[in-house]
Amino acid sequence: VLSQPTTINSVLTLTAGKITLGANNLIIASTGSISGGSSASFVETNSTGGLKQMATGSAARLFPVGVSTYTPATLQNYGTSDNFTVRVASGILSGGTTGTAITSGHNVNRTWFVEEDVVGGSSATLTLTWNTVDESSNFVRGSAYISHYTNSRWDSPHLIAALTGTNPYSTLRGGITSFSPFAVSDDVQPLPIELTKFEPTCTDAKVLINWTTATELNSDYFTIERSANGINFESIAIVASFGTTINTHNYSYTDVHALDGVSYYRLKQTDYDGTTKTYNIESVSCDSKSIEYVIYPNPNKGLFEIKGTGVGEMLTITDMVGKVLYSTAASDQQTKLDVHELSKGIYFVNINRDGVVVTRKIIIE
Repeated sequence: VLSQPTTINSVLTLTAGKITLGANNLIIASTGSISGGSSASFVETNSTGGLKQMATGSAARLFPVGVSTYTPATLQNYGTSDNFTVRVASGILSGGTTGTAITSGHNVNRTWFVEEDVVGGSSATLTLTWNTVDESSNFVRGSAYISHYTNSRWDSPHLIAALTGTNPYSTLRGGITSFSPFAVSDDVQPLPIELTKFEPTCTDAKVLINWTTATELNSDYFTIERSANGINFESIAIVASFGTTINTHNYSYTDVHALDGVSYYRLKQTDYDGTTKTYNIESVSCDSKSIEYVIYPNPNKGLFEIKGTGVGEMLTITDMVGKVLYSTAASDQQTKLDVHELSKGIYFVNINRDGVVVTRKIIIE
């Protein structure tokens, strides 16, 4: 058990028993090396301390680490020579080093933390090894891949390497240029990945909503919700999702009935089994270029007057999904709309002035 950081200048021979690091690093100097390493003898990273050594070129550098079980990492660095520190911990956190513990399974119950002394310049291949006892009960071993927590999410590589070995098992991932943390998952259920983008922007009194997913699992559809006060939300659109994928997908929707002033949007995702998740709220401001229209009486039974229109301005009435139900051209500054034939409900009046469309909500009682 280390009581302080320790440097090995010659050969560290692992034959029997464990070296427990606690909060202290075990450093293999440039003149040193490691011999051995097995389930009978390894470096136990039971806290914040890690095993550090130089990695350069195609030579595979073994980091014989583990916590309760032997789960070593092997690193080949084809970039600039650098010292790497490796430790392994039990469990996987949703935020890599923070967040909640992931309990959904479909993974190896370990996180490998890999750090380089000088950030940048590395191009590495990382091999991770684990045992049957380290796997969750629903882990699909034949679909295993190494996931890296980067850009605030657990990612998925485009190419999945073949599995090698039999208890212990190993898989690798190449082309790594940034480090810490890593985990092993399967492509049946990728590690939970938060929505990577949800962005509403206002143009010409319309709000374009773009969002991006990094992976999806049994995702049925998205619901876009809007609010005038950030508290009470209404559903304005449903967009089908991809389903199950480990690739990035981009989505968009245009709210042609954007509210004047500041409005709020959020995204809700629904799985095939009905499970839902609602993401953070984003705000956007649309001012309709200070065009003022007054519709009155509103609500009423179907006879509206619009004050502020100009001669020739086109007016359309659409339903909640954007279907045009009525259209006319304004003849003066006060236009009457007789829409008694429409059913009770919420509709939108769209007024086009010089290419700028202003939308107002009306209610037929």
